[in-house]
Amino acid sequence: MDLPLKLSVDRCPVCRSPLTLEEGVVPNPIVCPECGNDLLIRPKRLNWFLLISQVCGFVVAYIQKLEVPVFIVAFPIYGFVVLLALRQFVIPFLPHELVAAHRHIQRLGWLDPPKQK
Repeated sequence: MDLPLKLSVDRCPVCRSPLTLEEGVVPNPIVCPECGNDLLIRPKRLNWFLLISQVCGFVVAYIQKLEVPVFIVAFPIYGFVVLLALRQFVIPFLPHELVAAHRHIQRLGWLDPPKQK
C-alpha cells in the first residue's frame, strides 16, 4: 500500500510511542511495537465527505424533479457516485491520520481461564 501524499505519522494514537514507517511503504496491518494495537490510515474528516456526497446526491435528484418513490431511491445512489468521485480524485490529496482500528469482535476475556506463567 502506498502512503497518501500528506501523511504525518510519528506517534501511535493510543500509547503515543514513536513509530517509524519506511518512505512510501506501509506494512499491512500497521501494528504499534509498544502497545500492539492495530492501526489504520484514514482521511481526516471522513464523515464530512459522506455528508457532502449525500447532500450533492439530494441536490442532483431535486434538480431532476423526480417523483417521491424514485427520488428516495435515486438520491442515495447519486450520493454514492459522488462519494466514489471524491474518493478517487479529491481524498488522496487531503491530509490523512493514523487511528486505532476498531475491533469488530468483542471477546469475553473473563470466560478464558487465566494463563499460567
